Amino acid sequence: MMTLLANKHVVIALFVAPLLAVFTWLAVGELSGEKPRAAQPGVSYPLLAKSNCRYASGQCDLENGNLALKLKARQTEGGLTLVLHASHPLDLVLLANSSTASTVPTAMLRRDEGGLLWEMPLEASPEASDRLRLVAVAGGSRYYVEHSAVFLRTGVE
Repeated sequence: MMTLLANKHVVIALFVAPLLAVFTWLAVGELSGEKPRAAQPGVSYPLLAKSNCRYASGQCDLENGNLALKLKARQTEGGLTLVLHASHPLDLVLLANSSTASTVPTAMLRRDEGGLLWEMPLEASPEASDRLRLVAVAGGSRYYVEHSAVFLRTGVE
C-alpha cells in the first residue's frame, strides 16, 4: 500500500478525481437544468404557502420566484384586519373568505404609494376550517393561492 501512495500519479489522481466529479455535476446541472423565466403578462402562477401557514402562527408567507407575500392578522378596534406585505409592487389584491355569507372576492385596500402594503378588515373572525382565496396582480400577471385560515386563529398583533 505504501508503494502505491509513493507513486505521484496516484496521489495526483486522488486529488483531481473528486474535483472533476464536482465540476461535472455542476456543469450538467447548468447545461440541462431548468432556466428561470420572467413572469408573462396575462398568465396565472400559483403561490407556494410556507409551513407557517399550516399552524396557528398569526402569519402566512407565500412565494413564487422572487415575489414574496406576507399575510398577518392584526387586532384593531373594529375587529380583525388582514395585512399583506409584498416584496414587489402589486396592482391589485383580491381576497375571498369562505366564512362570510358571500364568497365574492373583495379588493384589499392599498395603504402605500408603491403598492407594497395592503389591508382588509374581516367581517368575522375566520374559523380554522375556513378557506382564504387570494389573487395578487403584478405587472399583468396573476398570482393565486387557496389556503386554510388556520394561521389567523392566534398570534394576532
